[in-house]
Amino acid sequence: MNPELPGTYINLLVDMVKRLNISAEQFLDGSGITLEQLNKPYWYVEFNSLNNLLEHAIQLTYEPALAGYLALEMKASCYGSVGMAAMVSTNLGEALKILEQFIGARCDAFKPELKQEQDYIYWSIHQPLKAFQLSPDATIFLLLGFVQIAKHLTGLSSLGTVKLNMSEPVGFSKLKNELCVDCLFNEKQNVWIFPKEYLSQPIL
Repeated sequence: MNPELPGTYINLLVDMVKRLNISAEQFLDGSGITLEQLNKPYWYVEFNSLNNLLEHAIQLTYEPALAGYLALEMKASCYGSVGMAAMVSTNLGEALKILEQFIGARCDAFKPELKQEQDYIYWSIHQPLKAFQLSPDATIFLLLGFVQIAKHLTGLSSLGTVKLNMSEPVGFSKLKNELCVDCLFNEKQNVWIFPKEYLSQPIL
């Protein structure tokens, strides 16, 4: 059975390509996703649809760094009731624990993981199913998307470092002033690292 991801990821993609003068109809043509699905309050999409549609969007828009721009649009509400629970948490640590627990419970192939090593927190995306792996661009989008969620929840303007095991997309440097983390490419793993004291930062 093909695992599923939140359909709100596709909503974000559709909104992004619309800004670049590509209609939803053109973008979704042949994908099996309908305009009616986009209007649902919360829905799911097959796992590989995210990989395929993100690459399709990059080709249509001629924007190699699209995944980074997409990450800037991410909010906790993209995760439906789970995101809403994170938004009413006491602090960032509690919010991330909620996201870790409930997102991972809903998808066998996509499981956020929070670990502490000495004075630092490591947030990564565990992908236990070899047949269902995020593409490099999808990894950029989702990992930086979690950082963006933390930014919205706390108001922090600096949230540590993200390491990515891929080459830097062309044009990604234009985003660096908008991101609230340092992005390092060609690393050994995909992980967001920040000081443990950030976990006690209150939710706005």
